[in-house]
Amino acid sequence: MKILAVWDNETESDLISMYLDVDGNDVTMTTTPEEFRAAIESGDPFDILLMTIGLPDPEAGFELFELATERYPDAPIVGACPPADVFHVVRFMANGMSAYVTRDAGGDYIFMLRAIMRSTLDAVHAAREKELAKKLREEVESVRKLQATVIPKDLAAPAGYQICGRYEPSQIRVLGGKAVTLAGGDYYDVLRYRMIASCCWSAMPLDTA
Repeated sequence: MKILAVWDNETESDLISMYLDVDGNDVTMTTTPEEFRAAIESGDPFDILLMTIGLPDPEAGFELFELATERYPDAPIVGACPPADVFHVVRFMANGMSAYVTRDAGGDYIFMLRAIMRSTLDAVHAAREKELAKKLREEVESVRKLQATVIPKDLAAPAGYQICGRYEPSQIRVLGGKAVTLAGGDYYDVLRYRMIASCCWSAMPLDTA
């Protein structure tokens, strides 16, 4: 994960940065609103953001949160706050914050951050893939129904025969845990021809002998 974080306690921020910066993670840690804003506006790509919501106060923290969601609409944000400020989290969660953690006095929450952030990122990706699969199923189904409407009906058949049109999908795949019938290929038309008998004449020389 490429992580952008802002924290209001430098001692904790050093520990958090060291704890998160493992297993291939890349952590950019900031400790002031100005540093966090500059990191957001730099345009560097980040997979997930971690922020304490009260830096320097919940109102200013919410402004930073709005900026982060505007610049990184696809990156989930995990918030953190002390127990006394949990009621402020409602506003953040209602506006798109993906998860939050309560900062206990002993700092034990720090050892939960990596797992929380990984599970949050995985959950967001899974939800987006599910929504994408749903939209794809809907689009494919609408195309399939449209194609099915051009199947010839009431086909005229020669005496002694029956003719019918049938739809065969090109493929069936599984998207979002559900089977999806993909659109078929080319369709056909039926043309009725009438055979006309023809004769062929050839000229032969007469025997004059």
